[in-house]
Amino acid sequence: MSRKLLILCIYSMVSSGFGTPISKVIIWGYKLHSHTHSYIHYGFFKAFKFLGYNVYWLDDNDDLSKIDLAHSLFISTGGVDQKIPLRQDSFYILHNCLMDRYIRVVDPKHCIKLVVYLDSCRYRSDLQQVEEYVFYDFNDRAVHMPWATDLLPEEIDENKRAIKLPINNKNIVFIGTVAGDTIYGNSVEVNQFKNACHQAGFSFLSRGGYGNGTGLIGIDQNIELIKSAYLAPAIQGRMQCDFGYIPCRIFKNISYGKFGITNSKAVYNLFHKKIVYNSDPYQLCFDAIRKASTITNDEIIEQMNFVRDNHTYINRISSIMEFISRLNAV
Repeated sequence: MSRKLLILCIYSMVSSGFGTPISKVIIWGYKLHSHTHSYIHYGFFKAFKFLGYNVYWLDDNDDLSKIDLAHSLFISTGGVDQKIPLRQDSFYILHNCLMDRYIRVVDPKHCIKLVVYLDSCRYRSDLQQVEEYVFYDFNDRAVHMPWATDLLPEEIDENKRAIKLPINNKNIVFIGTVAGDTIYGNSVEVNQFKNACHQAGFSFLSRGGYGNGTGLIGIDQNIELIKSAYLAPAIQGRMQCDFGYIPCRIFKNISYGKFGITNSKAVYNLFHKKIVYNSDPYQLCFDAIRKASTITNDEIIEQMNFVRDNHTYINRISSIMEFISRLNAV
């Protein structure tokens, strides 16, 4: 589907699903750089703006006295939604929120759960698969899907034109959270990859995220660091790999112009086995270095096109709007 047609379809689904067209979109919660989930909010904010919506990014500390909230679409996440306005004329897309609080005031069909994709979705008979990695649960009013890149399709196309091979440096960059040394974190896996980098004569730079001690970095700096890197892996902890969680980092790195590198079988499968994969982060580093010596522009562009066409926040908005339309047509 062309991007123009996709946008027109989104508008059509909004009208049919909401009855009254929404007047604005309100991202409610973590402001940019205040939490890892703020980058999810940023992706939705940017995509809705691109689609022509009047978008606000608010939290519990903002003054709402001069904002007309009628017929709004709210997007929020648990822990930062204590003061979100509850309105019968609005819709709510909610991630990890206490739903009972909402449905006491709002029509249950106006309260949509946004659940991050895990591989267990594929084995649940109560879910309806509507795309390769998007599932609907009409009984629980839930959409299960991965996150996405924060770039728009046109920005990915611009990055395709800027690919320069070979990369004449030895800088390997990981941007994201390095957390904990238990099954809940990824520091063991990141350090295994880092040790292999040093053994192979490469530097390893870790920036951003929480728990790194390196501090958060800006969006533009993030993109430039990835673009200029020799390799940009998306390393995950054991529990994320076991559950088949798909991190937004893999979509971002590829959309910025790097070929995919993962220690997750689920991520490898999502990209139809066309990226570099090894469950052992130490060996993954050597596999990726070997691939970097032979990678072509066409191979990278193929991966970028896959993200552009399937894994932007425009795609995610389309899936959510279609679910709302179908849920309210029942």
